[in-house]
Amino acid sequence: MVGTKAERVTRFDEALFETAAAEGSRQSRSARQQLEHWARLGAALSAQVEAPLNRVRLALEGTIAQRDLTLDEARQFDAAIAVRIDDAVAHADFASAPLPNFAEVSPDPHRVLADLASREEVSERAREQLREALAALDQALEAEPQSAEAGR
Repeated sequence: MVGTKAERVTRFDEALFETAAAEGSRQSRSARQQLEHWARLGAALSAQVEAPLNRVRLALEGTIAQRDLTLDEARQFDAAIAVRIDDAVAHADFASAPLPNFAEVSPDPHRVLADLASREEVSERAREQLREALAALDQALEAEPQSAEAGR
């Protein structure tokens, strides 16, 4: 059997086969030839689609930088990220997550303003404004307990 192709039996959906027969007759091809033609076209299209998808996959994995993607690849990247975020949010159990202790993670405004006001790289004018803001904060905090008591 030198020089002959191996024949393989492949089953196709009846509607697809009928469509291939109709299109094949318009193109002077048999249904089988039309199906082979479509298969070659599909393979060529897949090869064209696969290369950018592989680059997007590599960017998602962190192997290549996002900035190296083309505009179309970047759009696919963004869409993939959006899907991953949506999926993560959909499956997250927010009800069982502990609430953070905001007192531990929130900076004390006094310390922040005092630190900024003491930095030499900040201009004298800016340091003076920070000191004024610190004094205004002190006044507001002192007035807060009184206004809360007055409202009772």
